Amino acid sequence: MGITWKILTGYQLAIWVTIHRQLWKMILLVIGNKAPGPDGMTALFFQHYWPIMEADICKMVLNFLNNGIFLRKFNFTLITLIPKVERPVSMAQFRPIALCNTVAKIIAKTMALRLKKVMPTIISDTQCLYAPHAHHR
Repeated sequence: MGITWKILTGYQLAIWVTIHRQLWKMILLVIGNKAPGPDGMTALFFQHYWPIMEADICKMVLNFLNNGIFLRKFNFTLITLIPKVERPVSMAQFRPIALCNTVAKIIAKTMALRLKKVMPTIISDTQCLYAPHAHHR
């Protein structure tokens, strides 16, 4: 049940190349060694091993964008406390952090970039407080 898209092979190749470029851009935007995901992998890992992982990551992202299917193991976030000081003695000396899977971060950034391009056409003047491009009145 769903729409079967019939796209010419040349267009499929263009879409594939565009996705590869967008994902590489998103991987570079995710800060390299900051806040690893629950699997312990940072964006730096993906940046370094991108030539090996590129095809699989792109297939997974395209599968998600086209079918809405995202493997449960990649949609996992660990919420934990990080100490603000070297030897914390009270809860006020901790800050909460959500350690999201790097693949989920990449997909979220890709979707945000795509939405940002169309937001001016789908947000009306009465909704301007929600749109970063709009002038607040």
